Amino acid sequence: MLKNIALKNTTQRVPPGSGNWQAESLFFANGNPTNANPRGRTVAAYNSSFFSHQDTIQTTGRAWFYRCYIAGDVDYIWGASVAALFENCELVSVKDPNRSTRDAVVFVSRTPAIAGTVGKGYVLFNSKVTTMDNALTWFGRNAGGTAGAFYDQAAVINTDFLNEDTGAIGGTVWRLDSGRYWFLEGANEHVGWKVFGNTVDGEPQPAGNLLANTTVMDESLVNSEYNGRRAILNRVFHIESGVYVPADAEWDLNELERAFGASLDASR
Repeated sequence: MLKNIALKNTTQRVPPGSGNWQAESLFFANGNPTNANPRGRTVAAYNSSFFSHQDTIQTTGRAWFYRCYIAGDVDYIWGASVAALFENCELVSVKDPNRSTRDAVVFVSRTPAIAGTVGKGYVLFNSKVTTMDNALTWFGRNAGGTAGAFYDQAAVINTDFLNEDTGAIGGTVWRLDSGRYWFLEGANEHVGWKVFGNTVDGEPQPAGNLLANTTVMDESLVNSEYNGRRAILNRVFHIESGVYVPADAEWDLNELERAFGASLDASR
């Protein structure tokens, strides 16, 4: 558990900014993310700040970030978590003068399929994202790799996107780089890229700009499976049966909620 902590990775790109500039401020390692029970490893953060440019936060296992501040640009929240919830957080897509482009990507999710189930992956919930002037924010991008190894499983829910001056949201919201976007065929509303109730500069996010196979979730799905931290962190989708089931190991959040001053009712 992290509480009232600020972590900054001071790595700076050198012009022209080529090469690998991976620079986590927090890396929560769980060993092999595809082992039988990674759900036993958890990390939680409250009222904490994380600063970097590329790969600010990397997680595996399960994670809950509550009322945190996260700044970055390239893939600044990423990893192989079964579920990683960012709730009531403030994110900032920063501009790096030493990069030739000004693109910022919030999520790169490599959510593993374990024992026939897929967790909620990376979820931004009831939060705010600010894009700095002359920068561009994408909700996420495909992680590449081999089919079946993991899914690009991420959801952005009830989040306000604010643009400073020429800051903007990427044209198709999610970005498809080389390779494929790995969602569950026939059930991408459960396993894939999903959005619900987001705004851009105070206006509803345009559904027509979304990349193909992005799901605009309906209220029924959100109210049943994304209606609070317990549902997000402790329920998984069973691939063969096509229904949600409890995770093998429940993450008991009661002690953390008391420590964080979080309401027990995390509904929308």
